[in-house]
Amino acid sequence: MSDHSLHRRQFNLGLLAPALLGPWAGAAQAQERRFAPQVAGWRTFDVTTTVQVADVQGATRLWLPVPDVESDYQRSVSNDWSGNAANARLVSDPVRGVRMLYAEFPAGVAAPASGAGAAGDDKVPEPEPVST
Repeated sequence: MSDHSLHRRQFNLGLLAPALLGPWAGAAQAQERRFAPQVAGWRTFDVTTTVQVADVQGATRLWLPVPDVESDYQRSVSNDWSGNAANARLVSDPVRGVRMLYAEFPAGVAAPASGAGAAGDDKVPEPEPVST
């Protein structure tokens, strides 16, 4: 064999070297990156939930949770509903404080249906610039 031939051991080491050095080779680059998001402003989202009762048997009651988040980065703006309920109102669980839409449909309603819409805002961090 000549001195320029590739031995299996050298070949395997050549394949393994990047995998073994990878975590340490990128450590310097990882230290340069910093996560420091800056708030760009508010975005608004509308969320709509539609409920249709499949197997109606007599009077129907519906409890549908509604968004109820108030923080520095997210807030609820409004909760609206529509449908063919005889009675509908926002209620909250006295123990856990969870807010929900409560709707009552009398026994004569063949297809109880309700739709709840919620509008909310969230603050969005500006994306970090990507270095090439």
